Formats: sequence, C-alpha cells, structure tokens
Amino acid sequence: MKKYLYVLFGAFFSMVMASCGNSSDSNVKKNYDIPSPFLKDSPAPYSVSDDERNKAVDELVELRKKIAVLEGKIIAPAKEDIDKYADFLKDSNTGLARLFPNDSHNEKKPILVNGGGSYYQFKDKTNEYGLGSDVQYSKTNNKPEFSVGFSGLDFGFMAQLGKIDIRDLNEKVTSISYAIEYNSLNNKPDYIWKAERNKWANSGVRNNGILYKERTSVVVGMSYVLRSIAENRYDAVVVFQVVRIDPKDESIVIAWKIINEFEKPIAK
Repeated sequence: MKKYLYVLFGAFFSMVMASCGNSSDSNVKKNYDIPSPFLKDSPAPYSVSDDERNKAVDELVELRKKIAVLEGKIIAPAKEDIDKYADFLKDSNTGLARLFPNDSHNEKKPILVNGGGSYYQFKDKTNEYGLGSDVQYSKTNNKPEFSVGFSGLDFGFMAQLGKIDIRDLNEKVTSISYAIEYNSLNNKPDYIWKAERNKWANSGVRNNGILYKERTSVVVGMSYVLRSIAENRYDAVVVFQVVRIDPKDESIVIAWKIINEFEKPIAK
C-alpha cells in the first residue's frame, strides 16, 4: 500500500513541476522575445568552438566596459549643473544626483544599473539599488513622487520646505529641526519599527503646518527634508532640492546635503 501511495505522490509531483516549468517558460518568452538556449522548445544550445567562445567572452567584457562608460555619462549631472553649484559642492557632505522615474512604460530610460537609476543613497553617493537607498523617484498615473523606505524594517519620512535655495537650508530651520529631533528607534523591538513605518506610510504627522510622510510629490525648484532610517546601516537627515527636469528622458537633477547623522539603528 505504501509503495502504491509513493507512486501516486511521485506522479502528482511530476505533473505539478511540469506545469510550473511550462508557466515559467511561457513568462520568459513573453517578457523576453529573444532566442535562448535555455528554453525547452528553443533550438539546441549554440555550437561554438573553444576559440569562438573565448573570443565572445573577451568581446562581452569590452562591451560591458563601454556600456558602463556610456551609462556613467547618462546618469551623471550635467557639467552646467556642477558649475552652477561649484561652491556648494566644496562641502564633503553635499552632492548632485540624477534620478530616472521608476516607470516601466518609460522607454526613454536607458539605465541598466540595478533599480534603473530611480533610487539614490546619499551616504555612499550611489544610484545602485540593493545597497540601501534613501529616496526613490517614481511616476504612477503621470504623478511624479518621491518616497522613502523600501525593504525590511527600513522607513523614513519627508516634507516639502518650499522653493528655498538649498544653500540657505540648515539645522536651525524649524521644519528641519523636527526631522533632527525625531526619536531614534535604536534597540526598540521590530514590531515598533513596523508600526512606525505604517504611520509614516498612512497618516504621517503634521507639525507647524507641514506634513511629514513617506511620500510627497515632485516639484521642480522645491526643497525637501528627509529622515532616512535603514536598520543596522544608517540613520540620517538630508535636505535636497529639485534643480531641474530633463525633458528628453524625464530624469531630474537634485542638489543635496547631509544635515545630520545618528548612531546606527538596530532593532531587537
């Protein structure tokens, strides 16, 4: 009897796996309409000699180097932006960054970096998603937004400060002081972190007429304050201003400054 049950279970498992395999292949073909030796119903794997393969490897390495150079030029702020903020950029805690809208329908976005250039982390000055990100530029239903808090227990809040030159923003500005004085969750249980994240994602907090939330709209010329809290990595207050938008690909350039950094926050 046991043997019979094992046979039935094996047959059922094979059917489930076959079904999953077919579904997976179908999705791959739908999303990537290119020939591949890894799909079941594709031609046999490409037949190449060792010399041809080694040559292909070398060519691909060189091609990726060229792509990295081109991508660096596309994602970098323009020289005109750098010249305009030359004095501001002398401070090591400042910088300029370009972000692309996180919009799957935007065919003008050529960036291959993880996250598509839609994210930015101020501490390490990187657009690479997966290394910890402080802000995302997204566009849903033609509505451009900034957001903070993307994985695990990470969360934060931000607020619009008005069209104030970023050079004039510092810790003495009342709306920025609020972000600085927010109590850290260091050594607090993870359920408190989750509750706090939900608060900023939903109602947020209004203080002195200014709304602090997880999301806010993108406005050219607008300055913002951001508190970004990444569990077991960093906790910082940053101000930034949208310098301009590039009509060619809808990317934006922001000027930013780290106002304050706190002890690395850890959840219990």
